[in-house]
Amino acid sequence: MQSATPLTDLNERLGKLERQNRLFRIGGLVALVIVGSLLLIAARPQNTQQAEKFVLVDSSGRTTAVLGVDTDGHPGLSVKDPATGNERAWLGLWGTNEVSLGFFDKDQKERSRIGILTDGTMRLSIFDAAGKNKFWLGQSGISFYGNDDKERAWFGMHTNGQPGVSLYASDMKQRVWMGVTDTDKPAVAIDGPTGKDVVWLGVYNNGRPGVSIYDNNEKERAFMGILSSGRSGMSVSDSSGTSRTWMGTFGPSADNESGVSFSDSNGKERAWFGVTPGNGPRLVLFNADRKETWSTPTQ
Repeated sequence: MQSATPLTDLNERLGKLERQNRLFRIGGLVALVIVGSLLLIAARPQNTQQAEKFVLVDSSGRTTAVLGVDTDGHPGLSVKDPATGNERAWLGLWGTNEVSLGFFDKDQKERSRIGILTDGTMRLSIFDAAGKNKFWLGQSGISFYGNDDKERAWFGMHTNGQPGVSLYASDMKQRVWMGVTDTDKPAVAIDGPTGKDVVWLGVYNNGRPGVSIYDNNEKERAFMGILSSGRSGMSVSDSSGTSRTWMGTFGPSADNESGVSFSDSNGKERAWFGVTPGNGPRLVLFNADRKETWSTPTQ
């Protein structure tokens, strides 16, 4: 009589093979579904609409907005006045260096614009009824324009980070500047027709206040203020910038003496007339080495 063990082993092996085949069939079906889905997705067209422009109309069929390109080929959104069809707003490209939102009056004159330039500069502009600039606000300052469409005033921050105000003439050249210098000193500068300083008022680098007057070559010709030594007074210089006359206080102490001194073209003091403490008025003459050659007697 044979043992039942070989038959049992055979049945178990057949069952195992059947289960493996079932798994392979299921796996193959899943792979087929995945691959088929991917092929269907790839073959399905994109949900994209193309058109040269989109026109929005009201219930009466009148155009209220157009999304497209303008006559120069710049893309944007144009908002229309339904009654007249005139453009009242434009959001899009302006030329090749700006993207902005502009507003127009009933006569299609641009009255304001806000946007950004290609260099990153933000701008807000306001125009008059003739389309001329009246106001410009940017990242660094505010500009005001005259009736001739030329900048007449500016207020803002300079490239050095200091605040200032500039006033311009009709030739667009600066006539007045008021602000803070690179050394954090307040000052006012008045410029001539050539754009060069003719008057300067403020605090100098020595921390003392004063006023300077310049000629057309920017040579200081007159000064009134306080020197680093503490002297106060006024000086007059020649065309080379050499001080020739000083009227004010003298001496080691700021208030030790007072008077008027005269210098030669080399800046050497040659005469002095004034009052010394306890000695009354005196007149003193000097040689080129500033040695006293003559003087009135002391009192």
